[in-house]
Amino acid sequence: MMLSCHACAIDMILFEVRFALTRYYGVVCIAAEAILLGFQHYLVMLGTTVIIPTALVPQMGGNNVRFQT
Repeated sequence: MMLSCHACAIDMILFEVRFALTRYYGVVCIAAEAILLGFQHYLVMLGTTVIIPTALVPQMGGNNVRFQT
């Protein structure tokens, strides 16, 4: 079964670019990729823990007032 999707084409292009850069620059490319992936992970976690609740809580009727129990 042959897949002809856009994501598959992007994956193939990224593989070719990564292979070419690794062949010419070696470990430096791998370290740069690790740093970029770490930053991407940071942005995803920031979005799930801060940005999404900040946008949703006011829509659900919440605010920043704490109730004393």
